Amino acid sequence: SQQIQALERQLGLRLFERHPKGVRLTDAGRAVIEQTRRLRDAWFSRRLAELSPTERASLDAIVPLLRRLAEQ
Repeated sequence: SQQIQALERQLGLRLFERHPKGVRLTDAGRAVIEQTRRLRDAWFSRRLAELSPTERASLDAIVPLLRRLAEQ
């Protein structure tokens, strides 16, 4: 897509190998995904640490409910 191509130009990396039957991640693409996941996890951990006890209790109660809904 155009957005992916724009991201590749911005990063100066080729994220996907394009083939007639589809696309496949390059090593650079896998590295970008891994780094993005680490950043997301670090942000989420920091945000959790900033929650008040009441907010944390609410989150602890709702997450299992959301998981059960997603499984249905």
